[in-house]
Amino acid sequence: MHPGRTTAGRRRSSGISGATSDGIRVPPGWGVLDVQIAQASEPRHVGQVSLGTFSKQGELLKFCGSEPGAHVRTPSFEAPPPGVRCLTLARVGDAEAAPAPAAQATAPAPAAVVSRQESDGATGQADVVLDGVPQTYPLFGGFVSDTRFADPRRATIQFKPADWGSVSGLRLTLDATVTGRHYADGKAIHDMMFNGGNVQVGQDGNRGRAAVLQWIADGGQVFPPKEGCAIEVLSPYTGRPDSVFEGSISGCTVHSAGIDRQLASVKFAMHGAPSR
Repeated sequence: MHPGRTTAGRRRSSGISGATSDGIRVPPGWGVLDVQIAQASEPRHVGQVSLGTFSKQGELLKFCGSEPGAHVRTPSFEAPPPGVRCLTLARVGDAEAAPAPAAQATAPAPAAVVSRQESDGATGQADVVLDGVPQTYPLFGGFVSDTRFADPRRATIQFKPADWGSVSGLRLTLDATVTGRHYADGKAIHDMMFNGGNVQVGQDGNRGRAAVLQWIADGGQVFPPKEGCAIEVLSPYTGRPDSVFEGSISGCTVHSAGIDRQLASVKFAMHGAPSR
């Protein structure tokens, strides 16, 4: 979801096995809260709807919302799919109204400029050869990104062109603390995306440690590996400010709806430690 004024409308759940009236599954017992975007930093989101789900659990409110226009909800709070953000809000009491400050004649403050591609404590990029065309994807960090290193043994890193939507680009989930071969199994990832399966990220196997790889087009179409893709981690993540996490991918075919895309070469690196 993106900042800006919004209007919200709730849709009723169908009550059938955690599915809404639009046929998209939600966590069992959760309600539906969809938000229509009236103003946004990205003009293409105006008028679009962010599909949301929520659950009030005592003093906690759990909420998950999709990128505006993406036709996706999450069936799980713990493992949301690409393009869905989940958060927990805690009630801490009723805040008292602060007294109004005395009027002062001051010049208006300059408008804040918010970067659409914030680094969030780390910098980096992926040099990608996609279908024979060299491209550069900067590291995408910050709250609206998928980049998360709070648990580096199940870290997610996202690289995307600056003018693409927030759910697009190259998304890797792996044990970032271990060098060597990691393997993204296309069948396991497909099962995770569509059947509620779980990839045991970091588990060692015959072809390498289990990982998740997804290339996501600017429009939101998700391309998992057609068969499988190897990720070679050359330098591990340490969590220190001078950390250098880097690796490479080669000969990786991704597939979606009868379309193949070829990631002939990917060399990625992240310098520093994200705050999330």
